[in-house]
Amino acid sequence: MLIVSIVMIALMVLVIFFSILQQNKRLDNKKYNGLRYDKQWLIDNCECFEWDGEKKCTMGFELENGICINKTKNTFTNVLISCSKYKCPEGNIVDLNADN
Repeated sequence: MLIVSIVMIALMVLVIFFSILQQNKRLDNKKYNGLRYDKQWLIDNCECFEWDGEKKCTMGFELENGICINKTKNTFTNVLISCSKYKCPEGNIVDLNADN
């Protein structure tokens, strides 16, 4: 009887653990045109054809007045613009700026 109880508790712990992992995975995905896409999957599997996304700077630089500035080194560089539209192998167009 003790072994059955231990096995049941172990199974419940595994089910809870995998449920939490699955929930976290779902939160990383976004929905576009009724389909779910993970951002990393888009980068790895689809072709970017429009850059109109979030403006970023490389590490050590801050975005200021449209350019990336590193005040400690007194240098600047261009702004990096993330991809906003991907064309995927299935023919789907994924627009990250669209309201979904």
